[in-house]
Amino acid sequence: MYKSLLEQEYIAYQEMCYQVRVEAEDRTYALITLNSRKIYIGVPIATAKPDEEGVENKEVLILPSFSGVRDEKKLL
Repeated sequence: MYKSLLEQEYIAYQEMCYQVRVEAEDRTYALITLNSRKIYIGVPIATAKPDEEGVENKEVLILPSFSGVRDEKKLL
């Protein structure tokens, strides 16, 4: 019985991983670099609307998948 449960959990896990990959392929990702060279890569959730004067609003909400810091000299 224990072996059967492990097999069922493994199959469910594999199906979940497949669904995550399929959904990730359909999404658009954003790469955001801050002045501090910190970077975030993730799925955009919401962006703020520009104000009436047409000035850019720099607010964005992302669901981060990865983060890191760019090299100071090469910015890689």
